[in-house]
Amino acid sequence: GQLLIGMVWPNSTTVWPDFTHPNVDQYWTGQISQFQSNVQFDGLWIDMNEPSNFVDGSVDGCPISGLEAPPYIPKAIRASLGQKLSSGTLCMTANQNLSTHYNLHNLYGLTEANATMNALIATLNKRSLVISRSTYPGSGAHGGHWLGDNTSEWPDLAISIPGILQF
Repeated sequence: GQLLIGMVWPNSTTVWPDFTHPNVDQYWTGQISQFQSNVQFDGLWIDMNEPSNFVDGSVDGCPISGLEAPPYIPKAIRASLGQKLSSGTLCMTANQNLSTHYNLHNLYGLTEANATMNALIATLNKRSLVISRSTYPGSGAHGGHWLGDNTSEWPDLAISIPGILQF
């Protein structure tokens, strides 16, 4: 397939691996091994893997289709994210090995955590730790969950309790 190019901080272009592809473990292990040769680490913290994007869909936009503009848009998206399912994430029509991103969006964090843990075990040859911002039922087998950005304030502590209980 084609590379889907988006933006993340610090205002740099990025591409997202297809963590449903059968060869992703080999590719991801190579990336993590290369990083380990430059920066020694024992575990990894995955951020922005909802997946987040600072442009809607891709730098080239998204094709017009029923997946990009379905007949029903959830109220949370209509109210805050600009009326598009691709607002702040990938094009729904992006092709992944198993299906379109529309069908796999909620699984991205799970599949990335799984591939990351497999790569860490292969690279480090020991038990490791993965902390992921985006999780899905079953993610606990591959890593832990963090609730995203917060501050050391009582209101943030209060809202973290239901978030922790949901994991």
